[in-house]
Amino acid sequence: MVETTKMSESVEDNGDSTTTTSPSKVKSETSVVVRCLFCPPQKILTVTANSAYNLNIHMKSDHRAQNDQFVEKTKKKKTNDSMPEVEVGTKPKQMKLDGFRHGEFVNQERVDQMVLNYIIDKVLPFSTVESGSFRELVLTGKSEKIKVMTRVKLVDRLIKEFQISKNGQIDKYTMIQYFCLTADLWSSRRRSFLGITIHWICPLSYSRKKGVLACRRITDIKPTKPRVGKKTTQRKKQLPASDVEFNAFRTNTLDPVLKKCQDLFNKQSNSSKAADLVDGFLNRYLVTPSPTRWNSLYDSVLFLSTLLDKKPEEMNNVITGLSLEKISLRDHAILKEFIKLTESLADALDVLQGEVYMYQGVFSPTIHKMSQKINAISDLKFCAVLKQRILESIEKRFPDYMKDDYLKASLLHPLFKSYEMVSASTKERLINELAVELQEILNKSGVTDPTFEL
Repeated sequence: MVETTKMSESVEDNGDSTTTTSPSKVKSETSVVVRCLFCPPQKILTVTANSAYNLNIHMKSDHRAQNDQFVEKTKKKKTNDSMPEVEVGTKPKQMKLDGFRHGEFVNQERVDQMVLNYIIDKVLPFSTVESGSFRELVLTGKSEKIKVMTRVKLVDRLIKEFQISKNGQIDKYTMIQYFCLTADLWSSRRRSFLGITIHWICPLSYSRKKGVLACRRITDIKPTKPRVGKKTTQRKKQLPASDVEFNAFRTNTLDPVLKKCQDLFNKQSNSSKAADLVDGFLNRYLVTPSPTRWNSLYDSVLFLSTLLDKKPEEMNNVITGLSLEKISLRDHAILKEFIKLTESLADALDVLQGEVYMYQGVFSPTIHKMSQKINAISDLKFCAVLKQRILESIEKRFPDYMKDDYLKASLLHPLFKSYEMVSASTKERLINELAVELQEILNKSGVTDPTFEL
């Protein structure tokens, strides 16, 4: 019937030889070449070592008379009597795909980009790529052809990426019609920096966007004007009674209590031994204030007051171990009133400093609600003067928060359009004015028969 390479036995037909045993050429470890002896010009076929599919198709189509005998013999014993046995010298090895890792192709360009992203994201020095441990981390499991780029190549690539990013930002910012810029000067680890950011509202999604325009270190700040701009001599004009009362409250009541708290915060921050003592008694550290965070004092005092309520003995041991002045029950009562008065103020600051959800329509309701909450606080034994001073400061700092522009923006905000800040007549007047303004905008844009509801 057929002949193949390295055949252990020839397939015979009732004693009549129908095959020859001359060897043929092997194509690969998993395929062989066979010759059909039934075909007048002996036909050459290629089959795999573990499948006779090509032979079956050939026998069915060209040699139907001998096909039944061929199938019967292949079913009896594939290793000896039916199909020729192919001797495979070694087990086929699985092909290695060095460039693939977890279904993703990794080449040199991809590795370089990932290294660059890591250096930028973690603000690492350029010498990181020269570290042996870093190279081992990157190259483990990679092909031998993959290399970690040198420091010079890293710098060149970073400069190119910076230029591409800069050009992209310039193109993007030129399309923005309205935007807001912020400039902030701060110090960290005995160094000063100046940062400038840009903020705008996307005209398509109406979501807030932001970007960084500059961040430079300031090494020499030279004042453009004299340091002393004006001198004021002491005058005998008396301060208002409210100022005198508030200064007395600060000097005699609030400042001494806050000083005890600050001494405790300073001890933990400036001494590792003191910090270990705090952690030993409380199983955690105190929350300490930061001069650059507006709400940090409130958060720190709130946490300290909570510990004084829940762990009075442990707090007493901490204060005694640090040789500090104890916080009395009166001091704790003053702290609680201070927290009660500043809670609404801290919440309002969190809202006004928000990046995503802060719009002009949020401003008036936030200030109004804060004033309402503070004004509703009563039964103050120690901090009544502080309450009055906070309300006066709000009016002084935000005198225009009830202007029509802010109120109209609030009426357009989904969360505050039903919030009652003004009388019904004033609200109706503002809605009518908004309807007229919106109609003018729609007319200019060419929209006819608009449907909207305030």
